[in-house]
Amino acid sequence: MSSWPVWKYEPLEEAGAGNAVAGEASEEEDSEEEDDEGVGNSVEEDSGSEDSDSIMLEELIRSNQFERVLAEEREAVEKDRLQRHLGAPASARASGAPFSVALSGGGIRAAAFQTGVLWRLAEEGCLKDVEHISAVSGGSWAAMGFASHVVRAGQPEAGRSLDAWYLNTVAKTISRMVHNAPYLARDLGKDPFSFPDDGSSTLPRAFDIPILMGTLASSLLVRPFFHTALYLLPLTELVDIFFGAQMRELLCWPFTWAKNWDGWPIRNLCRIPVCIFLCASASALVLRAVGVCKPFRRPGSTGWLCVKASFSLLTRVAASMVGLLVIIGVTAFMETWAYSTKGVRREVCERYILNASQRLVCHDTPLMSSVPWYNKSGFLKYYRERAASNASGLVPPGWEFIHPNYTAAAAWNTALTYMYGGPTVMRSLVDSLFLAALATLSCLLLLTLVCAPLYPQNFLQVLNLAGPIMVLSIVCSAVQWRVFGPITGQRLLSFEWLPFDNASWHTIYTASLVTTMATLPFYYFLRGNAHRFYRRSLRLAFFADGRQLTWGEIRRSCYCPSILVSATVTDYVSPGEKLPINPICFSPLHFGGSSLGFVKMAPGSNVAKAMAMSGAAPDAVALARVQHLRSRFWLEVLGIGVGQHIQFDTARSRQWALLQRLFTRRGEEAPEIVYRLPSVLLFEVVYGLLLLSEGTMHQLRQCVTGRVIFYHGIALAVTMVALSFFAFLPQLDFLLHSAVIRTIHQVTGYYHRGRSPPSLLYVTDGMVEDNTGVMDLLRRRCQRILLIYAGGDVKDEFKFLRKIVEAAAAAKIASIYDLEDPRNDIGVAVDRYRQHTDKRFLQLGILYGWDGPPELRKAGRLLILKIHLPLRLQDMPAQPLLTEAEVRGEDGADMSPRAWETNLPLPGKRARDLSGCCCDCCHKCGWKCGSMFPFPPTGMQFLTPQVTSSLCRLGHCVSEGVTEVLRAPFQEARVSECQAVQAALPHRPRSCCRLQPGWDRANAWADAWLESRAQRQRVPLADADAH
Repeated sequence: MSSWPVWKYEPLEEAGAGNAVAGEASEEEDSEEEDDEGVGNSVEEDSGSEDSDSIMLEELIRSNQFERVLAEEREAVEKDRLQRHLGAPASARASGAPFSVALSGGGIRAAAFQTGVLWRLAEEGCLKDVEHISAVSGGSWAAMGFASHVVRAGQPEAGRSLDAWYLNTVAKTISRMVHNAPYLARDLGKDPFSFPDDGSSTLPRAFDIPILMGTLASSLLVRPFFHTALYLLPLTELVDIFFGAQMRELLCWPFTWAKNWDGWPIRNLCRIPVCIFLCASASALVLRAVGVCKPFRRPGSTGWLCVKASFSLLTRVAASMVGLLVIIGVTAFMETWAYSTKGVRREVCERYILNASQRLVCHDTPLMSSVPWYNKSGFLKYYRERAASNASGLVPPGWEFIHPNYTAAAAWNTALTYMYGGPTVMRSLVDSLFLAALATLSCLLLLTLVCAPLYPQNFLQVLNLAGPIMVLSIVCSAVQWRVFGPITGQRLLSFEWLPFDNASWHTIYTASLVTTMATLPFYYFLRGNAHRFYRRSLRLAFFADGRQLTWGEIRRSCYCPSILVSATVTDYVSPGEKLPINPICFSPLHFGGSSLGFVKMAPGSNVAKAMAMSGAAPDAVALARVQHLRSRFWLEVLGIGVGQHIQFDTARSRQWALLQRLFTRRGEEAPEIVYRLPSVLLFEVVYGLLLLSEGTMHQLRQCVTGRVIFYHGIALAVTMVALSFFAFLPQLDFLLHSAVIRTIHQVTGYYHRGRSPPSLLYVTDGMVEDNTGVMDLLRRRCQRILLIYAGGDVKDEFKFLRKIVEAAAAAKIASIYDLEDPRNDIGVAVDRYRQHTDKRFLQLGILYGWDGPPELRKAGRLLILKIHLPLRLQDMPAQPLLTEAEVRGEDGADMSPRAWETNLPLPGKRARDLSGCCCDCCHKCGWKCGSMFPFPPTGMQFLTPQVTSSLCRLGHCVSEGVTEVLRAPFQEARVSECQAVQAALPHRPRSCCRLQPGWDRANAWADAWLESRAQRQRVPLADADAH
C-alpha cells in the first residue's frame, strides 16, 4: 500500500464551500468551531432533525467542493493556455477553438490506436488547443506517455514552431511505445542480450520473461502463505481448543447414541455454534423490522447507519457459524467413518487413552468442563477391559498397515482399501488421491489463468468449481490433522515427512505466529508485488527515458494539457446507494469524486501509480461482479489484483496534521506506517497473546492460564472486527487500515457504508464505472469533446454510448441528443453511422444543465471516433515499424506506397491478417493468437511491435477529417422549453409533445407548435437542430 499526501477541504464559514487547507492546526481548529456553530444554528432539538440537517450540510459542502475544484481547474487551464500562446506566431495562436479529448480503455490496443489519433491532431496543429485529456484504463497509458514526453521536452526552442514541437513530442511517444512492445516482456527478437540505452530497463530483454514469471509466482504464493499464517493456523487452533475435546471424544465414543443420548458428544459439540447462529439470526430479523421505523428510515442518519452495520455484522456472524458447523461436521464425519472399519478406531483410541505421555492434557478438557473427556465414566473402564482382552491375543486386524500410511484426507480410502482387497492393490493410489485431485484442480486453474486473456470464461468456470472444493478441503484437512493427529499420528496431505506430533505442531504454529508479528507492519508492501511490477513496466515502456513523473511536473508545464485519470473505488457505499462503485478522478490539482469529496493533490505524488490503478484490469473483472462473492474471494486469495490502496484522509484531526508535518519530506507523502500504526499494534497484541498462550500451555503446562490468555486474544480480535463494521464513526476509522480486517471485509463481501468515505480506499480500473472518460469532461461542461473509443465493440453496438447517455441523465449533468433531429433517439444516429460504408466518426449534441433557465443552459458537441477498419484500408499491407522521422514527415523518410511495397516486413501479408502474439517472429511463422487486427483481445497485453505500429497507423488514417469539425465555428443556440424536454427525454420518438402513436392531430399540432416557437426566437428549426 502507498499513501497519498492529504491536503483537505474544509467548509467555509457561511456558504459551506470547500476551502483548501495545507494542514495548519490552528486553521483546522477554527474551521471545526465554525462548523459546530453553523450546525447548531440550523438544527432542531430532536435527534432525527439533527441527522437530517447534518446530512444536508454535508451534501452541500461536497457540492460546493466540486464547484470549487472546477473553478480552480478552469483558472489553471486558462492560465496555461495564455502562457502557451505567448510568444507563438500569430498563425499558431488561434487556429481553432479549445476542445477536450477522452481516451477510452482497451489495454495496449487502445493506447496504440489513440497515439495514432494524437499524431493526426499534432500534424494538423490542433494539440495546442487541447484543454483536457480524460483517460481511463489503457487510454491513460497513451495520455501519460504523451505527458511525460511533453514534460521532458521542456519548452520549444527559439524560433521553432509550436506545432512542430508538439509533432516531435508525439513522434517520440509513438516510437517509444512501438519499440517497447509488449510492455510486460519486450520482443525477444531484437537484441535479447544487449543492454538498453533508452531507459526501458536495466537488464537485457532476455530477462523480462523470467522476471515476469517470478513476479507472478511470488504474487500467487505470498497471499496463500500469509492467509495460512494469519487465518488458517489460528482458526485450526481455535477449533481444537473450543471443540477438539468433543471431536476426539466422538471419534472414540464406544457406545451407541441411542443407549447413551445424554452423554453423546454431538450434543455438546454443536451447542455453542447453534446458539450463536440462532441469536444472530433472530437479532438480524429484529433489526430488519426496526429498520423500517421512521427514526431509522432516512439514509445517512446515525440510526440508519447503525442498523445497517449491525445487520451486516449479524448476518456474517450467522454465516460464519454455519461455516464452522460445516467444517466441524465434515471433519468429524470423515474421520469417524474412516476409522469405523474392523476395529481400527478402537485400536487407535486405546493406544491414545492408555498412554499418558501421548495425551494433550490442556486440549482434552471440554470448554465447559474441568475433566478431560477420556476420564468420563465408562471410557477408561471400556478401554482397559479391551486392552486386557487384547493382551490375551485378540488383537483387531489392520493396525500393522493402517497407522503408518494414514493421511488427513485419505483415511476413509485406506479403510475401504483394507475392506476390498488388502493394502498392496490400491495403497499408492489411495494415499495420493487427495493430492491428485488437488493437483488437478491447481493445474486447471493455472492453465486457465494463463489463457484468461483469450478465454476468460473458462477461468471463471473452473474457479467457481474448484474454489469452494479446494478451500473446504484444505481447511478440513488442517483441522483434521490438528484435532485427530494426536490420536492417529496421521500425516498432513500425504506428506511422508509431516506426521503429526506435538513438537511438530508447536514448531509450525510458533514459527507462523512469530513470522506474522514480524511481517504484519509490512504486509501491504509485500502484497503489492504485482502492482509494483505492473507500474514499473508501464513507466519503463511508455515514459520518456523511463523516468518517474510527478503530478507537480505536469502542473508546472504549461504545454501539457490538464490530465484527468479516471478510476473506481470499490470498497465504499454512500448512503442510499446499493453498489460499492464510486468514480474517482486524479488530476494535477486534486483527486476525488462527487460521492467521495476532493483532496488536494500533493506535487510529489507519483503519476505512474494512478496510471496503474486506472488500468487494473484483473480487479475490474472480479470487482465488477460485486454480486458474486467468489470473485472477490479469489481476487484476495490469489493476489492477482493490481489495484492499490490510497490514503484519503479528510478527517479534521490536529494530530494527523502534526504527523504529516513531522514525517513529510520534500513534498512526498507521509510514511504509511503512521496511518497503520494503531491497528498494527492492536493486532500485534492479538498474535502476541496467541503466541504467549501456546508457550504457556505447551512448555509451562499451565492449562488454565494458557486458555485464559488465548480467550483474551480471540476476544480482542473479535471485538476489533466487530467494531470495524461501525467505522463510519470517526473514532473507529483507524481499524480499516488493518490488513487483517480489510481481508475479512473483502472475503465476506462487506463494504464500508457511511456519510464520508474511509481514510483508506481501494482504487482499481476505471472501466467498472466509465470506460470512456467522457463523464469527467461532462462534469466540467466542456464545449467540444472528442472521444477516441478503442474498446472491443466489433459489431458497432455502441453500448458504451447508451451507458454515457443514461449516466449523464441520472446525474442530471447533461442531455445527449441527435444533431439532425433532437426528437430522435440516439439509436437513430447510430443506425446512420452503421449504414455509411466509409464511416469516420459520429457527432452528437450536448445540452448541459437540468431543468434550469434556457439562457443558462450551455450547448456542446460530442465527436466519437471509434476504432474500425474502413473498406478502403481492408487490403492495406503490413507496413514497416513507425519511426520518428516518418511521424515528423521529414524529407528523409520515404512514405510513398512504392517504398512500402519494396520494404515490407511481411511480404504478402495484410494488416488485417495480424493477430496478437508475443514477438514479431510469430507473424513470420504464421502463428496466430486471438482475434485479428484491429480487434485483438483486450486482455491480450503482449501485442507485437508490428501490431502496435499498425494500430498507430490506423488511428492516424481513420482520424482524417476530425480536425475540420473541431475547428468549425460553434455558435450556441437558445433552447426553447420544448427542445429542453426533447434533449432530456431522447427516447421519445419524433416530437417531445407526442402523446401516443396514432394521435395524428396531436402530433401535427406538436410539430407546428415547435416550428412556431423556433421562428418566434428567430432561429430556424434546421439551424436550431444543427446547433
